[in-house]
Parts: sequence; structure tokens; C-alpha cells
Amino acid sequence: VEFHIGMGPDPTGLKSYCDSKGIFLQAYSPLGDGTTELITGPLVSSIGKSHGKSGAQVSLRWLVEHNIPLSTKSTSEKHLQEDLDIFEWSLTSEEKSKLDAATSPAGTPSFMCKSETVVV
Repeated sequence: VEFHIGMGPDPTGLKSYCDSKGIFLQAYSPLGDGTTELITGPLVSSIGKSHGKSGAQVSLRWLVEHNIPLSTKSTSEKHLQEDLDIFEWSLTSEEKSKLDAATSPAGTPSFMCKSETVVV
């Protein structure tokens, strides 16, 4: 499902529900909805700077620290290598709290369709 910073660590209770049923939730859109906020935005960039990492790496690491598997895509070998460089460091509890509290970019998990947009 679409899952990223800005939705909170348990949007609509989805993560806790999945955890209670033994379902692994996977984030397929971990860098947001096409904006650059989770790649170069001030929150993720400032946290990344303190670790020598990019904002995108911070966004991906936040998911890892919430035990959410993720998938990324890129045509850039450099970006793919950066995507893999998220496992040897950790966010501080203060950084994680700031990211948990972020409300932008907003969203809901992508499986939540509105009836007026469903095409049969």
C-alpha cells in the first residue's frame, strides 16, 4: 500500500491491524505522491545531514524502523545504491518522533478507495 512519512506510523490503524493478523504490510510508494518533500524536503534533509545521508534515505529508514518492508524503483544506479544504504545506521528517538508527527505529505493507504472513484 502507499505508506510514507506524513501518514503517521499507523495510518487508519492499518499497521496495527495487519500486525495483529500476522500480515506483512509493504510500502510500495515510500517516497510519497510525486512531490519531492520526502526526498529533499527540509525535515528529512536536516535529519539526513546529521547522519551524512540523503532525505530519501531518511524517509526509507523511517519505514525500516517501523518494520515495514518497502520497494523502491529508479533508473539511476546511484539512487538504487543509496536505497540500499539504509541499514547500517539508525534514527534517534527524537528524529523518529519528529517524523512520526509529520503531517505532510498527507495521505491514506492506497487501498482506501472512495466509492465515487471506483470503476467497475
